[in-house]
Amino acid sequence: MEEDKDKSPESLRALERAAESGEARAQHLLAERLFRGLGLPLDQARAVQYWREASRAGQAESLYNLSLAYGSGQGVERDEEEAFRLMAQAAEAGLDEAWPKLGEHHFFGIGTAVDLAKAVDCWRRGADLGVPKALNDLGSAHYKGLGLEADPWEAVRLWKLAAEEGYAESFLFLAKAFEEGDGVERSARIARYWWERAAEMDFPEAILRMAQALQFGDFGPVDSPGAVRYWRRGAELGLPEARYMLGLAYEIAEGGLEADLGEALRLYREAAGDGHPEAMRRLGDMFHLGHGVEQDQSLALAWWRKAAAAGQPYAKHNLATSLATGLGVGKDLAEAFRWFLEAAESGLGLSQLKAGEALLGGLGTGRDPEAGAGWLEKAAAQDIPEALVTLGDVHAMANGRPKDLGKALGCWLRAAELGSLWGMFKAGDYFHNGYCGPPDDDKAAEWWGRAARGGLGLAMYNYGLLFFLSGKGPGSEAEAFAWFLKASKAGIVQAKTSMGQALMNGLGVTRNEAAGLALLAEAAREGDPTAQHNYALAIMGGQVKGVEPKEALYWFSLAAHAGVAEAQYHLGNAYGQGGLAEQDFSQAVHWWAKAAEAGLGLAAYNLGVAYAYGHGVPRDLDQARAWWASASQKGVAMADERLAEVGRPTLQS
Repeated sequence: MEEDKDKSPESLRALERAAESGEARAQHLLAERLFRGLGLPLDQARAVQYWREASRAGQAESLYNLSLAYGSGQGVERDEEEAFRLMAQAAEAGLDEAWPKLGEHHFFGIGTAVDLAKAVDCWRRGADLGVPKALNDLGSAHYKGLGLEADPWEAVRLWKLAAEEGYAESFLFLAKAFEEGDGVERSARIARYWWERAAEMDFPEAILRMAQALQFGDFGPVDSPGAVRYWRRGAELGLPEARYMLGLAYEIAEGGLEADLGEALRLYREAAGDGHPEAMRRLGDMFHLGHGVEQDQSLALAWWRKAAAAGQPYAKHNLATSLATGLGVGKDLAEAFRWFLEAAESGLGLSQLKAGEALLGGLGTGRDPEAGAGWLEKAAAQDIPEALVTLGDVHAMANGRPKDLGKALGCWLRAAELGSLWGMFKAGDYFHNGYCGPPDDDKAAEWWGRAARGGLGLAMYNYGLLFFLSGKGPGSEAEAFAWFLKASKAGIVQAKTSMGQALMNGLGVTRNEAAGLALLAEAAREGDPTAQHNYALAIMGGQVKGVEPKEALYWFSLAAHAGVAEAQYHLGNAYGQGGLAEQDFSQAVHWWAKAAEAGLGLAAYNLGVAYAYGHGVPRDLDQARAWWASASQKGVAMADERLAEVGRPTLQS
């Protein structure tokens, strides 16, 4: 819209008199002042009346402005058909700027039918007259092939002409063309020039693109301070993304800024208020961690919920994690699974892992091993180490799928390559146990050693066992003891048991029975079944001073219930012989049977004796012979004697 320069009261009164006398030019200028409230009270309805009067006199600018008023419904009831009619009159009356606007009417079907050919014709007529907007719009038509054949080269030529006239939107199109190499030779340098020109005109897209390009080095060396300058300008213009990124720069002290969590929080709040999901998520993280604010799990959850509702995957994952663990909210596995699943479907690997684990274990959802493995495979494809380890377990255990130890090893090795200590540990297990070939303790030592040096307690223990059992090299027992000690400090109770045995027997360390027994007792109290069994034996052997032999029954019982076959055998003997416990052959048979089923030959022998004499079971010589035969196969010489001769078997303990 045109405006006259003189705003003095005298000039305004003269303008009003000229307008009232019917002078079209004065009516047009007065209408502009009234429409925009320049020197006069805002009165858009009166402005429309003056433009209408001036239009009747053929005043082209008034036709144009009146068309815009009808199109927007400002000062007059909206009427798109009238807007189209008036714009066409303005163009025919010789107003060059009307041609591109008339083209928009034809292109978008505003007040008339959509007609691309007519739109292009209008833009071409305006372009021939040198109208920058017409040059720009005709360039876009050539670029997209709208109403004519696509021609990116011609598009760029027209945009350049419009840009030379200062038409800012063409700066954007040229920036994209040179960045993508579409219609011109690709050039980061020239693309940057046009992005900068567009950013100078405060185009939000250009400001954001320049900030990103400088931050990531898209147009040359990384320039974090330069990026911050653009983020700041965008923040001043109220762009949510710029506010968020400037907040992040303050939080992590990037781009030459000093860390300022208060300023970061303020910017995040502003961006979140405009609906920015990342800012909402970051606010949740800050309240969750107490980072720059007082820790408040309820506020963290509130922000995560908002961000999750806006589609932010990490917020969904964090919300699900809180629901799964009951952190700051009532534990709800079903809702946790729903959020994990949503985040997983958006491609977040960590949530794919959690969704897979939930489906495998039936946590918050029905158990579905096949679907669970499917999500684990997606997470594993993103190189999530925990997913690779768990997927390897699925392949190894045939959890509702065909067993495939080769695939299991592949998963564990990949996890190990990514630094997963559990991947290393399981690879060591694979080679030590010879799951797909002969055992290979050299490879087991390689992987357990790496996991042990990385700080995994169980790997320290197993690595120590390899040294202890292999006896390879001088000092191997001492090396084993050193690793047992590290494993013990890492909380591996079995390591205390092994250290206790080593100290009691002087293996790799100076013999110290008292210290060994103390460690054995400590491990037994901490629940290690092997320690409980060995401590019971030490009590039975009189090695533990001041403790009654009957206390051994307690430790044998704990170990037996935990599945230690030797403890089951000794507990059976205690009930069979009496002394430690009241004689009870039914209990004796019960425990001998468990030990025999676990492969212990002496237990099979005693079970044969029980059947031969009807101790705790009905007398059955066939059963007796069967159990003696089993004991014989396991190298129990007494069983051979009982099978070869008739006589009264003697109960062995």
